[in-house]
Amino acid sequence: MGSPVWFSQSTSECDGFPRTSVELAELPPDGGEVSCLLGVPGQHSLMAYNVAFSKSKKTEAEEKWFDDISPIGQDPWTFETRYNTFAGLDDCDFNGHLSNSSYPKAVDAARFKAGLAMCSRFFAAGGSTPLAAMHFKFVREIPMLTPYEVRISIGGWDHKWIYLIAKFVTKPKSKKHVASIKTPNGSTPTNPDEKLSSPTSNGKAEPEMEADGAILHTVGVVQLCCKIGRITIPPAIVLALSGFSVAPPLLSTPLPDGDFASQSDSKTIPQRYSHTNPPPHWIEVKRIQARTHGGSWKKLKAFLKGAWKHLPVEERWWDKAMGGEVEEGRKRAMEMLGGLAQGYTVGK
Repeated sequence: MGSPVWFSQSTSECDGFPRTSVELAELPPDGGEVSCLLGVPGQHSLMAYNVAFSKSKKTEAEEKWFDDISPIGQDPWTFETRYNTFAGLDDCDFNGHLSNSSYPKAVDAARFKAGLAMCSRFFAAGGSTPLAAMHFKFVREIPMLTPYEVRISIGGWDHKWIYLIAKFVTKPKSKKHVASIKTPNGSTPTNPDEKLSSPTSNGKAEPEMEADGAILHTVGVVQLCCKIGRITIPPAIVLALSGFSVAPPLLSTPLPDGDFASQSDSKTIPQRYSHTNPPPHWIEVKRIQARTHGGSWKKLKAFLKGAWKHLPVEERWWDKAMGGEVEEGRKRAMEMLGGLAQGYTVGK
């Protein structure tokens, strides 16, 4: 083991700014002393020392950070990020509403936030998500200076394109708007093909409401592709690489009398994957990228640039991670979204 290490800390001011002095001292044979000045808050001094001077701890901290911000075990259809902003003066038109040109601007910021939450490892490896198209359906105007929220969720994907759904919503100003809006037959509209507003007895259209009572103003569809350099990566690989996964299969556990209980009846079988109970494919991701499992960022880049093509079909862990109910949902979604990619051919 190495010599004992101690440190002392004091804070002073330099040119009006606080500066923390941290003295690190070992007991080497010559009795020498090491000291340094760090322009960081004092409470971070020890952490900075541990991370900066220990390669293994730095590696562990990096991997833990990526794991903590990754959606490990999450169903992609439940993913959502929210970007909050407001209709500023320079974002509005002469009618006093959010300008049509400002919607793509807001989506750009919102999809960047969503991308970091959705595929941080992919970006860290040098990946990017170039924009191919945006489509908007305007439902209700957003008045000037009104705070609003852009909610990004995953709409679907195929072998090349991934589609994000962007919803512009505002919070209701009074409690009377919180009640769900009913369709003429008394049911709440859930099918995306249904109308986005429902007429009332006075002939005015009531706002379309989200599940939490937020008022829907605009729906956008964002079409992206995943690339590293000029190489296109199938979105399923990027999603599985981030930790997204189909839910665990329904399991059964024997009861004392020989009968079987379903997973919902069992308290010992986990009902979904999580950070503490990662999906089966997660170990494969670790073997490619995590240094603690023999991986590296270099291996991950090589995998994304084409090494994945050489894996046998039965060993393609991303297909298993995105299979089952996730794949069924993808097929249904692409029946509606797939035509957007070919929309430019209409009329030719």
